Amino acid sequence: MEKRRLEALELLADGISQSEIARRLDVSRQAVSKWVTAKRDGGMKALASKGKPGRKTAPSSSEMKKVEVALLKGPVKNGCRNDLWTLRRVAEVIARVTGRPRPSISRTWGLLHTMGWSCQRPARRARQQDADAVTDFREQTWTAVKKTPEISGS
Repeated sequence: MEKRRLEALELLADGISQSEIARRLDVSRQAVSKWVTAKRDGGMKALASKGKPGRKTAPSSSEMKKVEVALLKGPVKNGCRNDLWTLRRVAEVIARVTGRPRPSISRTWGLLHTMGWSCQRPARRARQQDADAVTDFREQTWTAVKKTPEISGS
């Protein structure tokens, strides 16, 4: 398409009318007029291709392997404050590693799913938990304070 626009401008520079250019290139006169206006207002940059229309392609498998390597290093190594992944943080890593725009949250979840990752929450346990103290509590203290139903003798 860009090639056709540039060819139209060359023909225009040779003194050929916009109508004749439209016939030769098999486009509408309005299209040729828009190209002329775009060049006048924005220069040659305005006629450059804007890329493939539609949905952008997914990251390649080699890019996703690089993303996985980065994710396996952990959130802190990737510049996060704590050791917890969120979809937003993962999206930022994907953007940084692949050089693409940051994917949406739902797209990020889809990419993680294709990588075989799942949603997991960290276990909530006391960091200073003492296994012996827990056992003592269950066997001695808990049995002493636990209410038991009274057995009624009918």
